Formats: sequence, C-alpha cells, structure tokens
Amino acid sequence: MRIHVGCGPVYKKGYINIDILDTTVADRIMSAYHLEFPDDSASLVECMHTLEHLGAAKSIYALAEFFRVLKPGGVLLLETPDIEAAFANFLKNGEEQRKLLMNWIYGLDSPGMGHRYCFPRELLSRMLKETGFKDIQLKRFATKSAQPTLRVKCRKPESYVAHQIISRIRRSLVDNGLIDLDDQVSALDRETLIQSLASLTHQLCAKWDELTLKQMTIESAVQNPRMGLAFIEQLESQISESPSRVKRYGRILETLGSLDFPAVLLHLFMQVPLQVGIQNQTYLTVRNMGVATVKKLLAGTEKQAVLKELRRTRAVLSDDKILSHFSEEGVKRLAEQSFAHGAKSFANHELTEAVRLFEEAFSLNRDDLLITWNLARLKAVEGNGDASKKYYDMTSLLAQRYKQPFRRRMLERLRSEIRLASEGQVDGLTAPVYQAL
Repeated sequence: MRIHVGCGPVYKKGYINIDILDTTVADRIMSAYHLEFPDDSASLVECMHTLEHLGAAKSIYALAEFFRVLKPGGVLLLETPDIEAAFANFLKNGEEQRKLLMNWIYGLDSPGMGHRYCFPRELLSRMLKETGFKDIQLKRFATKSAQPTLRVKCRKPESYVAHQIISRIRRSLVDNGLIDLDDQVSALDRETLIQSLASLTHQLCAKWDELTLKQMTIESAVQNPRMGLAFIEQLESQISESPSRVKRYGRILETLGSLDFPAVLLHLFMQVPLQVGIQNQTYLTVRNMGVATVKKLLAGTEKQAVLKELRRTRAVLSDDKILSHFSEEGVKRLAEQSFAHGAKSFANHELTEAVRLFEEAFSLNRDDLLITWNLARLKAVEGNGDASKKYYDMTSLLAQRYKQPFRRRMLERLRSEIRLASEGQVDGLTAPVYQAL
C-alpha cells in the first residue's frame, strides 16, 4: 500500500490519495495527523507540501503517524518550503519577486492553503530523527527562484520498537482527548513531558529497569498522570519482566488521574503565601510536594492516609480549577486568563470583582508586575491606602529585576502614582494597566 497524504487536486494512480479539505480527487477523507490505517501497513508515504499547512504541534503528530503506518524499511517522501532560502531570496530581490516569495512563505488566503509553520532544515531533520526515521536525505532545490524547497527521503528502520510505541501513544493521546491539537500552546506545553517520557521509554525497551519505570511514574504523576498511564499501558505488552509490577504503577497513575492530582497541586500552589518574585521557587516547592506524595503511594506504607487527604482536597475544588496538566507555563496561562477578566471588571468599574480576579491572578503568577500594579491602583481607588502602598512596593520590587532604562522609567512612574494615591488624587488611577510602559 502506498499513501499520498494531502493530495489536493493531484491524483496519483496506485496510491490511496487522502485529504481532509480538498476532496476533488481524494480516495479517502482524513487528516495527515490521524491516519485511518493499521500499523506497519504502507510501503511508501508521500507528503508533498502539506506539513507546512499543519502547524508545529500537528506536524509532530503527522510524522508519528507516517512512522506508525509504514512497514519496516518503508519510505517517507516529503517536500516543504525551504524557509531559510526563501528569506535569503527575499532580502536580495526586488518588489515583484518579494511578492511571490511572500506567497511561498505564508501560503494563500484560502481555506487550508495558509502556511502555519515552515521548517528550518535543522529542525526538520531533528524532528524526523526523534520520530525514529533513518537514512535521512535532505536536499535543497528550486523549480523557480520564488519557490525554494526542501525535499526529504527517509525510511523506517527494521528495528523500531520504542519509536513505534511512542507513535502509538501519540495517537492514543489524541484519541482520548489528552492532547488537543487545535490548541497548539497547550499541545506544545505537554510536549516537554512527552519528550521526557519518550526518553525513558527508549531506556525501558533497551533494558528493563524498575527504577526507570518508577521515574516515569513519578515524573508523569505530578504533571499529567493520565498521559503517564498511556505510556505504561503501551509498555505492558512490551515488557515481559515483572508484568504485575508494571500494572501496579499503572494503577497508581490511574488513581491519581481519577483524583485530578494536577488540580490538587494547583490548589496547593495557590495556597502558598504570596510573595513577589518567587514563581519558579513556588512551582518547584509544590512539585516536590507532589513527588513526595507519589513516593508515599509507591512505598505503600501511608497509602490510605495519603488517598484520604487527596480525596478531601479534591472535594473542595471548583470545576473551573480542574487542571489536567500541571506545569509552570500552564499555571501562568491561567494567571493570564484571570488577569484579562480582572482588567475587564476594572474597566467597567466593578471593583470588588476586579480585586478578586487580580488576587487570583497573583496567586497564580508571583512574577508579573502588571498584576500587582493593577491591585495597587484598585486599592487606591477603593481608598485603602495601606493595601495600595503594599502592592506598589511589590510592583517596585518586581521592576528592580529589569534592566535600565526600563527600570528607571518604571520606578519613576510608580513613585508618581504612589504620591497621587497618598494625596487621594485617584482620577488617573481608575483604569487598568495593560502594559508596563
């Protein structure tokens, strides 16, 4: 079987031609990153000028799907714009040629024809290697000066167990809703954990080591136990040594997933006393608390007491704080959402609600001076001078972390506002601050 991915209006005889948008000649309708073919079933996958339309996250999963469906020794042929050559040509050519190059870089303003991500040569090569492809031949060519192209030929090796497991896991993460490829920010945030678990998977496939399995369990449990469980379940069929132990680690991750352990850790994070400039320290502290909890469950000596406490904490969590993936970047994104809602309430002079939302944002991000600055203004408008001064002092401390001349200008503006607030002249402080200067 040969597969022509993203065929568009180009029909290739002897191939299964697939596309998700252009159904002109497609034999089957499906996406490049969710192929409806079994493992090890294709001798050739051809993907011409499709990868750039997918975006960074979806491209990772498309390559994993190509790898999964290829037979051992199967070949991947791929073409995509050469972004480096396109930029170089853009800089040295005139207006007419630049217009053509802009279309090559950004694609066309039609459904499915825009370019979401173009790949530097080194990045594309690394992605192929990480997926598991071998004998990677990457060439540059141009049928026209305004269309520089990267052409890739590579193959799936004869020995590929670990990479195949990881490709299957990626598929299951999407199928089970643990990865939302339409949310590239969250998908790439989870990619950090996936890469770490993938490295441990390679170690376990090369040599059974329970300490490595334990490390996988702990690392995934404190970030996303459901994702960790997906790795454990795929490994069960590959690891013949101590299958009961492998299942035990899976049961622990399943339990922590059912208790929304990442949300519990988020709750603990928000309970840490508020102090500016300690975001990373706070995250690491809570993460270590999570690690300690998982280790107690693994040891088994305090299992019931630990589970009882986790259930108690889970019971008090509100639905809007059920976080599925606990990461420093994810926590900051929640802070950004609270900030945006708080700024809206502030702009509409809903001061009580604005204070609540900005305080929530502060409990999620202790390093953002815009949060404490808005709280300082809000407290000044409310007439709470002591609280306003406290938040202005916090904002000044955060401003000290920046380089000159930003720091000097920022501190001058804060001193001016502190003076106005102390004199009760708050007319200029009744609107939210969206940017530092």
